[in-house]
Amino acid sequence: MQKNHVSTKLFIAIAWIMTLGIFVSAFSNSDTNGLDSEPNNKGKLLWQDSNNSNTTTVNAKQIYFSHGNITNQTIIESGINGTKVHVSYEGIGQFAGGGPRVTEYWIYMNNHRSDGVIQGEGNGKLVHIENNAINSKYDSVKMKGYGRGFTDSNGNIMFYPTAQLYDTPLNDNGSLTFLNKVIGIADWDIDNELNIYNYTMWNLEVN
Repeated sequence: MQKNHVSTKLFIAIAWIMTLGIFVSAFSNSDTNGLDSEPNNKGKLLWQDSNNSNTTTVNAKQIYFSHGNITNQTIIESGINGTKVHVSYEGIGQFAGGGPRVTEYWIYMNNHRSDGVIQGEGNGKLVHIENNAINSKYDSVKMKGYGRGFTDSNGNIMFYPTAQLYDTPLNDNGSLTFLNKVIGIADWDIDNELNIYNYTMWNLEVN
């Protein structure tokens, strides 16, 4: 049952990437002040089947902002079909509404195709450590990312949205339990010259 649930989330998230360009453009002029801001941007799309008999409402709310460093880039394979690059990221993220401040780690395998399209698949981990006067609380969760974007004529990444899904957190009642219900869509901004990145993530709610 859990596998089917994850498959449904993945299907919705990947389908959303097809329309993400419109969605991200709608928020391109929104204020995002980094980790200390209070993200409150929202969006909505209506999907109808071919008979216009069933309507699915997809709401999206900005819930997370992250920034950090590209710690490693290694070319694995290069040929006429493109170049495969192994990329590692490490950064700090903040969830909205006074949510956890976390450390994140990503390892992506990106395929830079000769037509300028990038397709990537990544595995990651979020770690939250809460220190107080009494004790320390540790929680973590594994992540899965799927991306498809585009580069310019010089090979610089222009647009790289990802779908991000989360596994069951380490602690059943920990600080990251809410991620079980998150279908994340992120808009990455990557600077390969400075080896830095940041992205904003929205949560999809399907009605």
